[in-house]
Amino acid sequence: MLPPSLICRVAAQELKWLKQHAQNDAQALNDLVRRRVNGEPLQYILGNWPSLYFQDNLLYSWPVYPGTQPFGPLNLLVRPPVLIPRPETEHWAIHLSSLISPTLKHPLSLLDLGTGSGCIPLLLCHVWPKGSLRAHGIDISPDAVRLASDNALRCGTPTLTDPEAHDANTFQPVLTSYLTSAFLDVIEPPFDIITSNPPYIPLREYQTLPDSVKKYEDRGALFGGPDGLDFYRAIARLVSQKGVLSDDGLVVLEVGHDQADAVSGILADTGNAFKIDIWLDPWGKRRTVVARKEASDWRVSSSNSAPKSKYASYLNPISPSIMTIFERPLTPTGSMSREQHTGLPLDIWVNIFEFTLPESKFTRPSPSTAPLLLCRVSQSWRNLAIALPSLWGSLAIEVYLGSATPREELVLAFLHRSGSVPLSLSLRQLDYSDATETLTESLTHHIGPRLSQVRHLSLMLSLSGKRRSPFFIRTPELETIEIHSSCPFTWAESNALINNFRNVPKLKELKLAALHWPPARPDIREERDDDMSDIGWSSQLSSVSMNMISDPSVATQYLAKWPKLSQFEVWVTEIPLSTNWMPVIHQHLRKLDLGVDRYPTLAADFFCRLTLPALEELSVTLHSPDYMTHSRFGVVDFLTKSQCRLRKLKLCETSMEPQELREIIQHPALETLECFNVTELRGNQAWGWGDSVRPTLQAFTSTRRRGEDQAPDTVLPSLRHLEIVGPSFAAESELLVKLATARWCIPVDGQRLESFTSSAINSEAGIKAKFELIDEGLHWGIV
Repeated sequence: MLPPSLICRVAAQELKWLKQHAQNDAQALNDLVRRRVNGEPLQYILGNWPSLYFQDNLLYSWPVYPGTQPFGPLNLLVRPPVLIPRPETEHWAIHLSSLISPTLKHPLSLLDLGTGSGCIPLLLCHVWPKGSLRAHGIDISPDAVRLASDNALRCGTPTLTDPEAHDANTFQPVLTSYLTSAFLDVIEPPFDIITSNPPYIPLREYQTLPDSVKKYEDRGALFGGPDGLDFYRAIARLVSQKGVLSDDGLVVLEVGHDQADAVSGILADTGNAFKIDIWLDPWGKRRTVVARKEASDWRVSSSNSAPKSKYASYLNPISPSIMTIFERPLTPTGSMSREQHTGLPLDIWVNIFEFTLPESKFTRPSPSTAPLLLCRVSQSWRNLAIALPSLWGSLAIEVYLGSATPREELVLAFLHRSGSVPLSLSLRQLDYSDATETLTESLTHHIGPRLSQVRHLSLMLSLSGKRRSPFFIRTPELETIEIHSSCPFTWAESNALINNFRNVPKLKELKLAALHWPPARPDIREERDDDMSDIGWSSQLSSVSMNMISDPSVATQYLAKWPKLSQFEVWVTEIPLSTNWMPVIHQHLRKLDLGVDRYPTLAADFFCRLTLPALEELSVTLHSPDYMTHSRFGVVDFLTKSQCRLRKLKLCETSMEPQELREIIQHPALETLECFNVTELRGNQAWGWGDSVRPTLQAFTSTRRRGEDQAPDTVLPSLRHLEIVGPSFAAESELLVKLATARWCIPVDGQRLESFTSSAINSEAGIKAKFELIDEGLHWGIV
């Protein structure tokens, strides 16, 4: 009999253990639930769990054994990222085992391509008589080979080198790739049976797979190329090699639900005398393609042979240079940034780039230039490139200090491989050294012949000397042209360039900088119609940006003859040459950006001739000497005449009188204005705004709600973003703070100011109030 005191102590200790065990089990269950909620497959989760343990002050639990998955009579181990055996594979593997009866006297050799967990050869080793099967399973994944070895040990199947392999079925997992020509050296062909459940999911289906598959299972074991058939083509090339498949050999391949005919055609086109059979899965899908040589006497179920497939073109003889792609290691050599446009896993991209680069004179680029690697992929991946035009169809080149990024040879390869894919080309020259000039000239020479397939073209070049040759000889697909030249074009050069625009029938957007418009001789000062406005495509233009317009009257002519124009950006540099400056009413223009150089009166002349009822965004910028006097811009009359409703207004360096600015902000056309920017960087002494700016700013502080009879009407009631910059405004820092406070704290008809940018706030009270508004949520910018 134990003493009562000892019984109590033992009981207390046991109770403590029971409570701790209950807590541990609860923690383990919570961990299992969390993993399942995160989408991890159940087969990976349900394993045998040890006691919980602590490491680095954290509680951990991890299975001693991974999860399991039934496969015929076996219960196989599974663990991420190796593919979990599917019921479809189990069905045809069991069917195959029932149709063939090897013996110890007549053993068979089997090769399983992409063995994964080893499920197919292990099942056959288990059900066929002892000593009747010698199986090899190869896989590119070290995780898969380790798991297959563990499963062989679990099932009691020895390897070829095992001392107990005598008179037993053997299974030898091998880490290699059947895409390499050297893998046959580590196994012992020929083989009587070749089986495979290769990656066969095409691009369109891979992107729709559930996260429980994409996040946890080996993506290299799922994705089979743009059409899902690339690995079948590789297998077909393998079995067509002499000595790989025995004279009465059998090939058994699992396929996608709609790929049976295509795979049958690929095998039939190898030149071997195959008889093709197709097996159904339990759900009636054509799931397994069985190819047996005509001399074979295998007792397999027969069905109608599949017709010869249109995919035969993919099995053309491969040149030695292309064959070298199969001799490269299959381990990615670099990391890449997250996928951007396609949702395709980046490790798949790395594999594509690494293993499809044919041997050539071009050096292998680094993984950071991954999109450009598509210019060097083999023919079998062209469909993938075409399916991703954001990668294949866009090429941006920068030239700096005599070197191009990407290199010139890659540019050549890209242009050569692009075929008929519509391109978007950008060429930027970042300096003007002799080496850079020479390289840029060479690149423009290469781009020229490809312009027939270009849709969007952007050039930022010096375009000096002989590089002024016409670019747009044959450009039937061009929709967007953007040209920036650091060297202004002469009149003759501008005229030569404009004549080439006649061969751009689909042009919709035009942006030109440093070109003289109109392209006419400067000494001819007579009335004329500009040729550019009469070009056939001019009626379809939607966006135009041009600087160095020498005659503002020509700009109005453009508007009159471009009826579909919605955006127009123009810089006027000289006084009008024409005495007949016609007024224009344009019904569709929504955005106007007007710049005037040296002659501020041109802005008033321009506005008095324009009526734009659809205008929503207006920007006016003036570059003129500081000694110029104030001038009225005529914007108030323009707004009244147009009866437009502006959303954005920008007035920059206009030297506008404060009185006219007040009239503008109080105009009914600005009741819908959301963004307002007024910038006057010239000093108070130059413009004399010091005494006049206060009434203008005070007009902003009124916040009368509709329906209130007291206080003046609110100016700009829809205003959300306000920017007031310049030394003339900086002197009124306290008033600026009051303005921001009023429009932030008291919403007008539910709309309050969201952002306010101003010159420095100098007073202590102003700084304190500014930070209080920032704390409350107002975005305050400082210029």
